[in-house]
Amino acid sequence: TMRQVVRDIKQEAEGQVAAAHKQLEAEQRATEVAAKEQILQARQKIEQELEAQRNEVEKTKRRLEQREDTMDTRQAELERVSKELGAREQQVEEQHEQAEQLVAAQSDELERISALSRGDARQELLQRLNEELRHERLQLIQNSQQQAQEQAERIARDTIAQAIQRCAVDHTSEGTISVVALPNDDMKGRIIGREGRNIRHLEQLTGVDLIVDDTPEAVVLSGFDPVRREVARIALENLIRDGRIHPGRI
Repeated sequence: TMRQVVRDIKQEAEGQVAAAHKQLEAEQRATEVAAKEQILQARQKIEQELEAQRNEVEKTKRRLEQREDTMDTRQAELERVSKELGAREQQVEEQHEQAEQLVAAQSDELERISALSRGDARQELLQRLNEELRHERLQLIQNSQQQAQEQAERIARDTIAQAIQRCAVDHTSEGTISVVALPNDDMKGRIIGREGRNIRHLEQLTGVDLIVDDTPEAVVLSGFDPVRREVARIALENLIRDGRIHPGRI
C-alpha cells in the first residue's frame, strides 16, 4: 500500500541520514585526531626548538662565565705579580740605600785612617785586636761556664736517679722476700724433694715462690702478699724442725 511505501521510504531515508551522521561523526573524529596529532607534533617541535635555544643560551652563559673567571684569575695573577714586583723594587731600593750607607761609612773610615799617622794606626789596630780578643775570651768563659753548669746538672740528676733507684730496689726487696735459715745445706735437697715435688707442692699451697740458690744455709721466700709469705715461712720452719718433709706432711 501507499502507506507501506511511504514508511519504507521514510525508514530508508532515516537510515541514510543516520549513516550520514555516523560517517560525519567518524570524519570529525578522524579530523580531530589528525588535528590533535598535528598540534602535538607542532608543540613537540616548538619545545625541542625552545630546549635547543635554552641549551645554546646556557652554553653561551657558561662560556661567558668561564671567560669572566679566566679574566678574574688573570687579573688576580697580574695583581700578585705587581705586588711582588713592588716588594722586590722596595727591597732593591733598601739594599741600595744600605750599600750607599756602607760605602759612605767605609769612605769616612778610610778618610779617618788616612789622616792617622803610622803610630796612631798601629795603636788603633792593637786596640781593636785587644777588644776582639777580650770579647772572644768572655765568650769562651761564658760557654765554658754554661757547659760546666749543664754537666754538673746532668751528673746531679744521674746521681739522684741512681739513689732513688737503689732505694726503690732495696725497699721492694725488703717488702717482697723473707729468708728462712737452715741448719745445714743438706736440708735444701730435702726441701726440693724427689724431682722437685716437695718444693712444687709447697709453692702451690702457699702461693709463694721458694728460691733455693747458692746462699749458704738459707732459702728465700718471694711473694707480694705478706700474709702468704709469713704462712709459708712458718710452715717451712715447722717442717725443718720436724725433719719429715714430703707432700703429705706439707
